[in-house]
Amino acid sequence: MGNLSESKLKTIDLRPAVNLELLHLKDCNALVELHMPDIGWTPNLEDLDLNSCYDLEDLHMADKCQKLTSLNISHSKLKTLDLGLTPNLKKLDLKECKNLLQLHVPIGCLENLVYLNLRGCLGFTSFMFDKRNVASSRKDESLEIDPSAESHLIAKSLERCSLHPDNTLNLKQLIYEGLCACTNLETLSESTCGSRCLRKLKLEAYPEAPKKLDHEECLEELSFSMTNMKHLPDSICMLKHLEVLQLKHCWSLEKLPEDIGRLECLKNLTLSDTKIKHLPDSICMLKHLVFLELRDCSFLEKLPEDLGQLECLETLYLLHAKIEHLPDSICMLKHLRTLAVHCSSLKTLPKDLGQLECLETLYLSYSVIKHLPDSICMLKDLKQLDLIHCSSLEKLPEDLDQLECLRRLSLRKCKLLRDFPISICKIKRLEILGVEVTCISHLPQDICFMKGLRISGSRGLLESCGFTSEIQTVSYEDTCFVDV
Repeated sequence: MGNLSESKLKTIDLRPAVNLELLHLKDCNALVELHMPDIGWTPNLEDLDLNSCYDLEDLHMADKCQKLTSLNISHSKLKTLDLGLTPNLKKLDLKECKNLLQLHVPIGCLENLVYLNLRGCLGFTSFMFDKRNVASSRKDESLEIDPSAESHLIAKSLERCSLHPDNTLNLKQLIYEGLCACTNLETLSESTCGSRCLRKLKLEAYPEAPKKLDHEECLEELSFSMTNMKHLPDSICMLKHLEVLQLKHCWSLEKLPEDIGRLECLKNLTLSDTKIKHLPDSICMLKHLVFLELRDCSFLEKLPEDLGQLECLETLYLLHAKIEHLPDSICMLKHLRTLAVHCSSLKTLPKDLGQLECLETLYLSYSVIKHLPDSICMLKDLKQLDLIHCSSLEKLPEDLDQLECLRRLSLRKCKLLRDFPISICKIKRLEILGVEVTCISHLPQDICFMKGLRISGSRGLLESCGFTSEIQTVSYEDTCFVDV
C-alpha cells in the first residue's frame, strides 16, 4: 500500500513498487502528470486514487492494468482517458472533471463496472450509476455484484451540448450513446431498460420517457421530474414490481395511462405540477397503494368515484386542485390515517366522514366549506384537526368532546366563525387551540381549567377569559398566546 496523499510531489517513479496494490495520491495539488511507463513494474495495482489532484492533466499508461479495479480521478484537469487499459475496472469516479473531452471505451472493457460517477463532466450536472450491494457500506469492501444488489441510474440533462464524443458508445448497461447533455432518448431506453437489473431510475429534465420500460423487469422505483412530457408510455403499466412512481414538476403531463391499475405492487404514487384533469378509473384497482399525493395539480377537477376501493391507503394529500367535492366512497378507506385537502374550491365534505375510523390527522385548510358533518365527532383516533383559512366556515359541531384523542385544533383565519362549542372544555388531551383572526368574541369560562393547553388568539379574546399577566406575544406575528 502506498499513501502519498497531500504531498507536493510533481512526478513519481513506480518502477521499484513491484508489490504495490494500492496507491493514494489524493490532494496532491502539485501533481501534473503520472507516468506508468511499464505496468510490469506494478502488476498488482488494484486501487489508484487521484482525487483532488487539481492540476493533473495527463495519465499515461503504456500497457493494460489488468488488476486495477478502482480508479478515482475526480476534480482533476484530465482531458482524455483510455478505459481500454483498465479492462477489469469496477469503480470509476470522474466527477467534476470539467476539462474532460474524450473517453475511449472499447467494446467489453466495462463489463465489470459497478459504480460510475460523471457528475459535472461531459455535460452532466448529475450522473451516477451504482450497482453495488447497498448492504455493504465500508469503503474497503469488495465491489462484487450481489444478486440482491440495488442498481441506480441518475441522469440530469442540460441544454444541447456541443460535445458528443463518438467513442463513448459501448458502456454496457449505461447510456450507450452520448455521455453528455445531448443523450439520445431511444438509446437511453435500449440501454437502461435492457439491463433487466435496474431497481431505481430517476430522470430529471428529460423531454420524454423511455419507451421500453416494460423490459426493466426488476424496477421498483421510478421518478420523473422537471420534464415537459405530455404522456407516459403505456409500457409503464407492465412493471409488475414497481412500488414507487413519482411524477414531480411534470408541467405538461396531461394524463396517466388508462391501465395504470395494472401496477399491482404500487405503494406510493406522487403527482405534482401536472395538467391532469382526471385520473383513470383503473387507479382504484391499486390494492396495495399506501400513499397518494396530488400536489399542485391545478387542473384536476374530480377524483374517481370508487376511490374507496384503495383499501390499503393510509395517506392522501390533495393540495391545490379544482376539486369541489370528495367522492362519498372515500369514507370506506378504513386504514386512512392522514387526509390533507387544501383546495380553495372545496364546498362540502361527505356526511359519513366519521367512518374513517383510523384517521389521526385531518387538514381541511383553504376551503369554502360552511359546515363540518356531525359525523366528524366519531373520529375517536383523531389527534389533529386543522381548518386554517376556511373563510366560509360558520360553525363547529356541538359534540366536539367526543374527539377524545384530539391534541391540536387550529381555526386560524376562519373569519366567519363566531360560536365556540362549550364541549371543547371536555377534551382532556387538547394541547393546542388556535383561534387567531376569527369572529369568536369569547371562550367558555371552563377553558381556564384545561391544564397544559396553549391558546393562541387576539389579546382581547384572551383577556376576556381572565388571562392578563400570563399573555405572551409572538415577536414575528401580530398574535398572542397563553399557556393554561
